[in-house]
Amino acid sequence: MKKLFTALAVITTIAIFVSCATSRPPETPPTRAENEGGAMSSNEIEEIFVHSDWPNYNSVDELFSRATDVIRAEVLDEGKFETVNTRIPEPNNPLWEPSYELYTVYQVRVIESFLGDFEVGDIVKVGQVGGEMDGVRVISGDKIPFATGDDLVLFLATFDGVSHAELLTPWQSVYRFAPENGGVMSADMRDNDDRVLENVEGNHLTLTVGDLRGRLAIE
Repeated sequence: MKKLFTALAVITTIAIFVSCATSRPPETPPTRAENEGGAMSSNEIEEIFVHSDWPNYNSVDELFSRATDVIRAEVLDEGKFETVNTRIPEPNNPLWEPSYELYTVYQVRVIESFLGDFEVGDIVKVGQVGGEMDGVRVISGDKIPFATGDDLVLFLATFDGVSHAELLTPWQSVYRFAPENGGVMSADMRDNDDRVLENVEGNHLTLTVGDLRGRLAIE
């Protein structure tokens, strides 16, 4: 098991009720729904807007020091909606109760690994808060869109007892190899050490191919 990552984001939730549905108590997980087809009409959906307070890192080195895993990966799907318990189990606490959040969980295939235990070819689940299930739509202002085929470098945090990894901090944890030459991704990241990866708007950090290549050399 990997070392438990302790910097959990605190989610502040503002709920807007579009219907007269009653909210579920936090200790009761929503029933898992089919993720494909059967879309509900808009007047049956309860919308919940969430925003998290995330740490802001000052350098790429600091990102590497706080992440449990750093990988280059290809996104394999558009994500599936899952309910996830986000409260760390406390076996000796009789008052402990789970706390459920709705996540979009993506599958990605590791192309290269720069930190952590993931290996080339591994299929990794990466979760972000947000999604729709059973008449509830959770909208997160922090969610970074992933699309099938995206070529990304991800700074991740993994947690004991949780089946997916999470972004260390959304806007500083996702870097893209932009499509080139008519939409074809570069086959080799080592072609240019000075090449700058695309980052998310608002991220002041710059990640280059050389930064990643140096990490491979260190390992």
